[in-house]
Amino acid sequence: YLFQSETIDSFNNQWDIPTVQGWEPCSAKLHVSNVADLVRNLGGENLYGANQDLLQIVIRELIQNARDAISARRAVHEDFDAQIRVVVRQEDEAVWLDIEDNGIGMSKRVLTGPFLDFGTSFWSTYLVQEMFPGLRSSLFTSVGKFGIGFNSCFMIANEVTVRSRSWDGGQQDQYQLEFQDGLTLRPLLRCGNDIPSYNPNCSTQVSLRLDSKTAEKISALEIRHNLSNHPPFSVSLAEYVAAIAIGLDEDVFVDQNDGSGLAKAHDRNFVNQQDQYAKWLHLIHVSNQRPAASSPGWDVISYIENHASRLRIIEEDGQVVGLAALQTWATGGPSQLKTIGGLATSIGSRGTHHYFGHMEHYPKSAKRDAGKLRMSLPTLKAWAEEQRDILSKQPLNLFHQEGAASSLARFDVDPIEFAATQFAYNGSRNWAHVNNLVEMLSRGIPVGIFRSQKHGLRTSVKDHPPIDVALMQPMSIMSKYANAKLEGGRPKEDYSLIGCLHRAAINASLDITWTVHDGFAVDTTHEYVDLVVCSIHGKHTIQEPPASPTKDAKPSKPKRLTKKEKDKRKRDRKKKEKSKKRNR
Repeated sequence: YLFQSETIDSFNNQWDIPTVQGWEPCSAKLHVSNVADLVRNLGGENLYGANQDLLQIVIRELIQNARDAISARRAVHEDFDAQIRVVVRQEDEAVWLDIEDNGIGMSKRVLTGPFLDFGTSFWSTYLVQEMFPGLRSSLFTSVGKFGIGFNSCFMIANEVTVRSRSWDGGQQDQYQLEFQDGLTLRPLLRCGNDIPSYNPNCSTQVSLRLDSKTAEKISALEIRHNLSNHPPFSVSLAEYVAAIAIGLDEDVFVDQNDGSGLAKAHDRNFVNQQDQYAKWLHLIHVSNQRPAASSPGWDVISYIENHASRLRIIEEDGQVVGLAALQTWATGGPSQLKTIGGLATSIGSRGTHHYFGHMEHYPKSAKRDAGKLRMSLPTLKAWAEEQRDILSKQPLNLFHQEGAASSLARFDVDPIEFAATQFAYNGSRNWAHVNNLVEMLSRGIPVGIFRSQKHGLRTSVKDHPPIDVALMQPMSIMSKYANAKLEGGRPKEDYSLIGCLHRAAINASLDITWTVHDGFAVDTTHEYVDLVVCSIHGKHTIQEPPASPTKDAKPSKPKRLTKKEKDKRKRDRKKKEKSKKRNR
């Protein structure tokens, strides 16, 4: 049908002219009636989770926005001195945190449009093409994808001010949004000369009046240690920001309001300065705050000095996606940091497995938790093979050999050269390479290991019957190295500890056999564990536990815990851990 516009008063009454059957038209569409509630329910702590370092999240999100703005300006105007500034200042009795950048800036349309549109990233809107025609055809890639980062500000501040102007605009082109009471009230917009003066060298400034808890925290920042039973350690704001911006491709400066002025916390060019790698590692690991080592082999400071030269740039499709070295600590050691867009996903809960330095990841969700690695398997394997070749020329004790073997297995590189483990035999515990264990096999001494019902290694076994076996007790229980599954009468995974033992024994021309004793013992979580034994064919059998004195039967095994009982035990353990932390 054709209609004349003057006969149609609204969407609903336009259907008074035609006749419809079996359906009724209406102006129904998805909409949000209360944006503030939506942001509160889907953003903030409900998005990032409880008990998180909120200050770290906010600084990370705002630095990410600043980085995207600078990278966008560089795509259209290369010749400028880019910088991001993190400034703490005191104003009357309030503590303010400013994040400033001299990037591309925001116009009034952007500031009152996509910037306030929760869940919409400006970089995905039509305005990008309209305002910066050449941007999408350039090499520019934004880190921000979800359009929710700014709203994290309200987790630590109720009063927030955003000032911005286009990078090539004047004072008359500047705009200011004021959030005077979080998301409860609509923000106020000021324009041009009505805006108080701010740093003339920056395009955008986001200012947060910190709540009392965060204001107190920022004056005494702490990072949790990645080793158990160690208290958190204090860091400066520059160290804190440096750990967040570990792999960022822009410079970051910090003014922590202590009279020292502006200091560079992160240098975008450090990745090409190999003589600065050790300094960089010490900075992001806050080495001077770590507890004293119990022995030289456990000294992280000297380890960094000796192994920083192993750091290698990892590139994928012409982009730097990591700067890392293979981890050789079986447990503890320098931390691995996971980054998204060069920014650490967490500087509190640090892992120590497989590598130290940082590697880029894809975001798993809008809260920027790390998903898959950004580099391909061939790229990772080539990097790991280079690390193996470097380590082959360096002296490593057996503790570090085990760590190297576990890390190499994770990246699908044969670890047999470094395959080592602790083992217990005749009441003593020692370290050995698998070649030493093969020698024991040749003397008729079986070698065994405990595994869970899911075929992972188990070392926390409470009690088990006496056995005449050299019992392997590795410290590395991650990656392929910890696989203890058998298939076809031999280890399924060649790069596992038992796989390396099997191949070493075959190379020594030993006729070996593998035996599994199901449910042989119980671990500290009350789970049954199997005993997997390697021995010379026909030369050894494991004695079953003695019969019960009251009846001719094996001792009764502990009752299997139900899922409900397991969950309760887990909750109880977490409560004890939290109580210990509070006491510390």
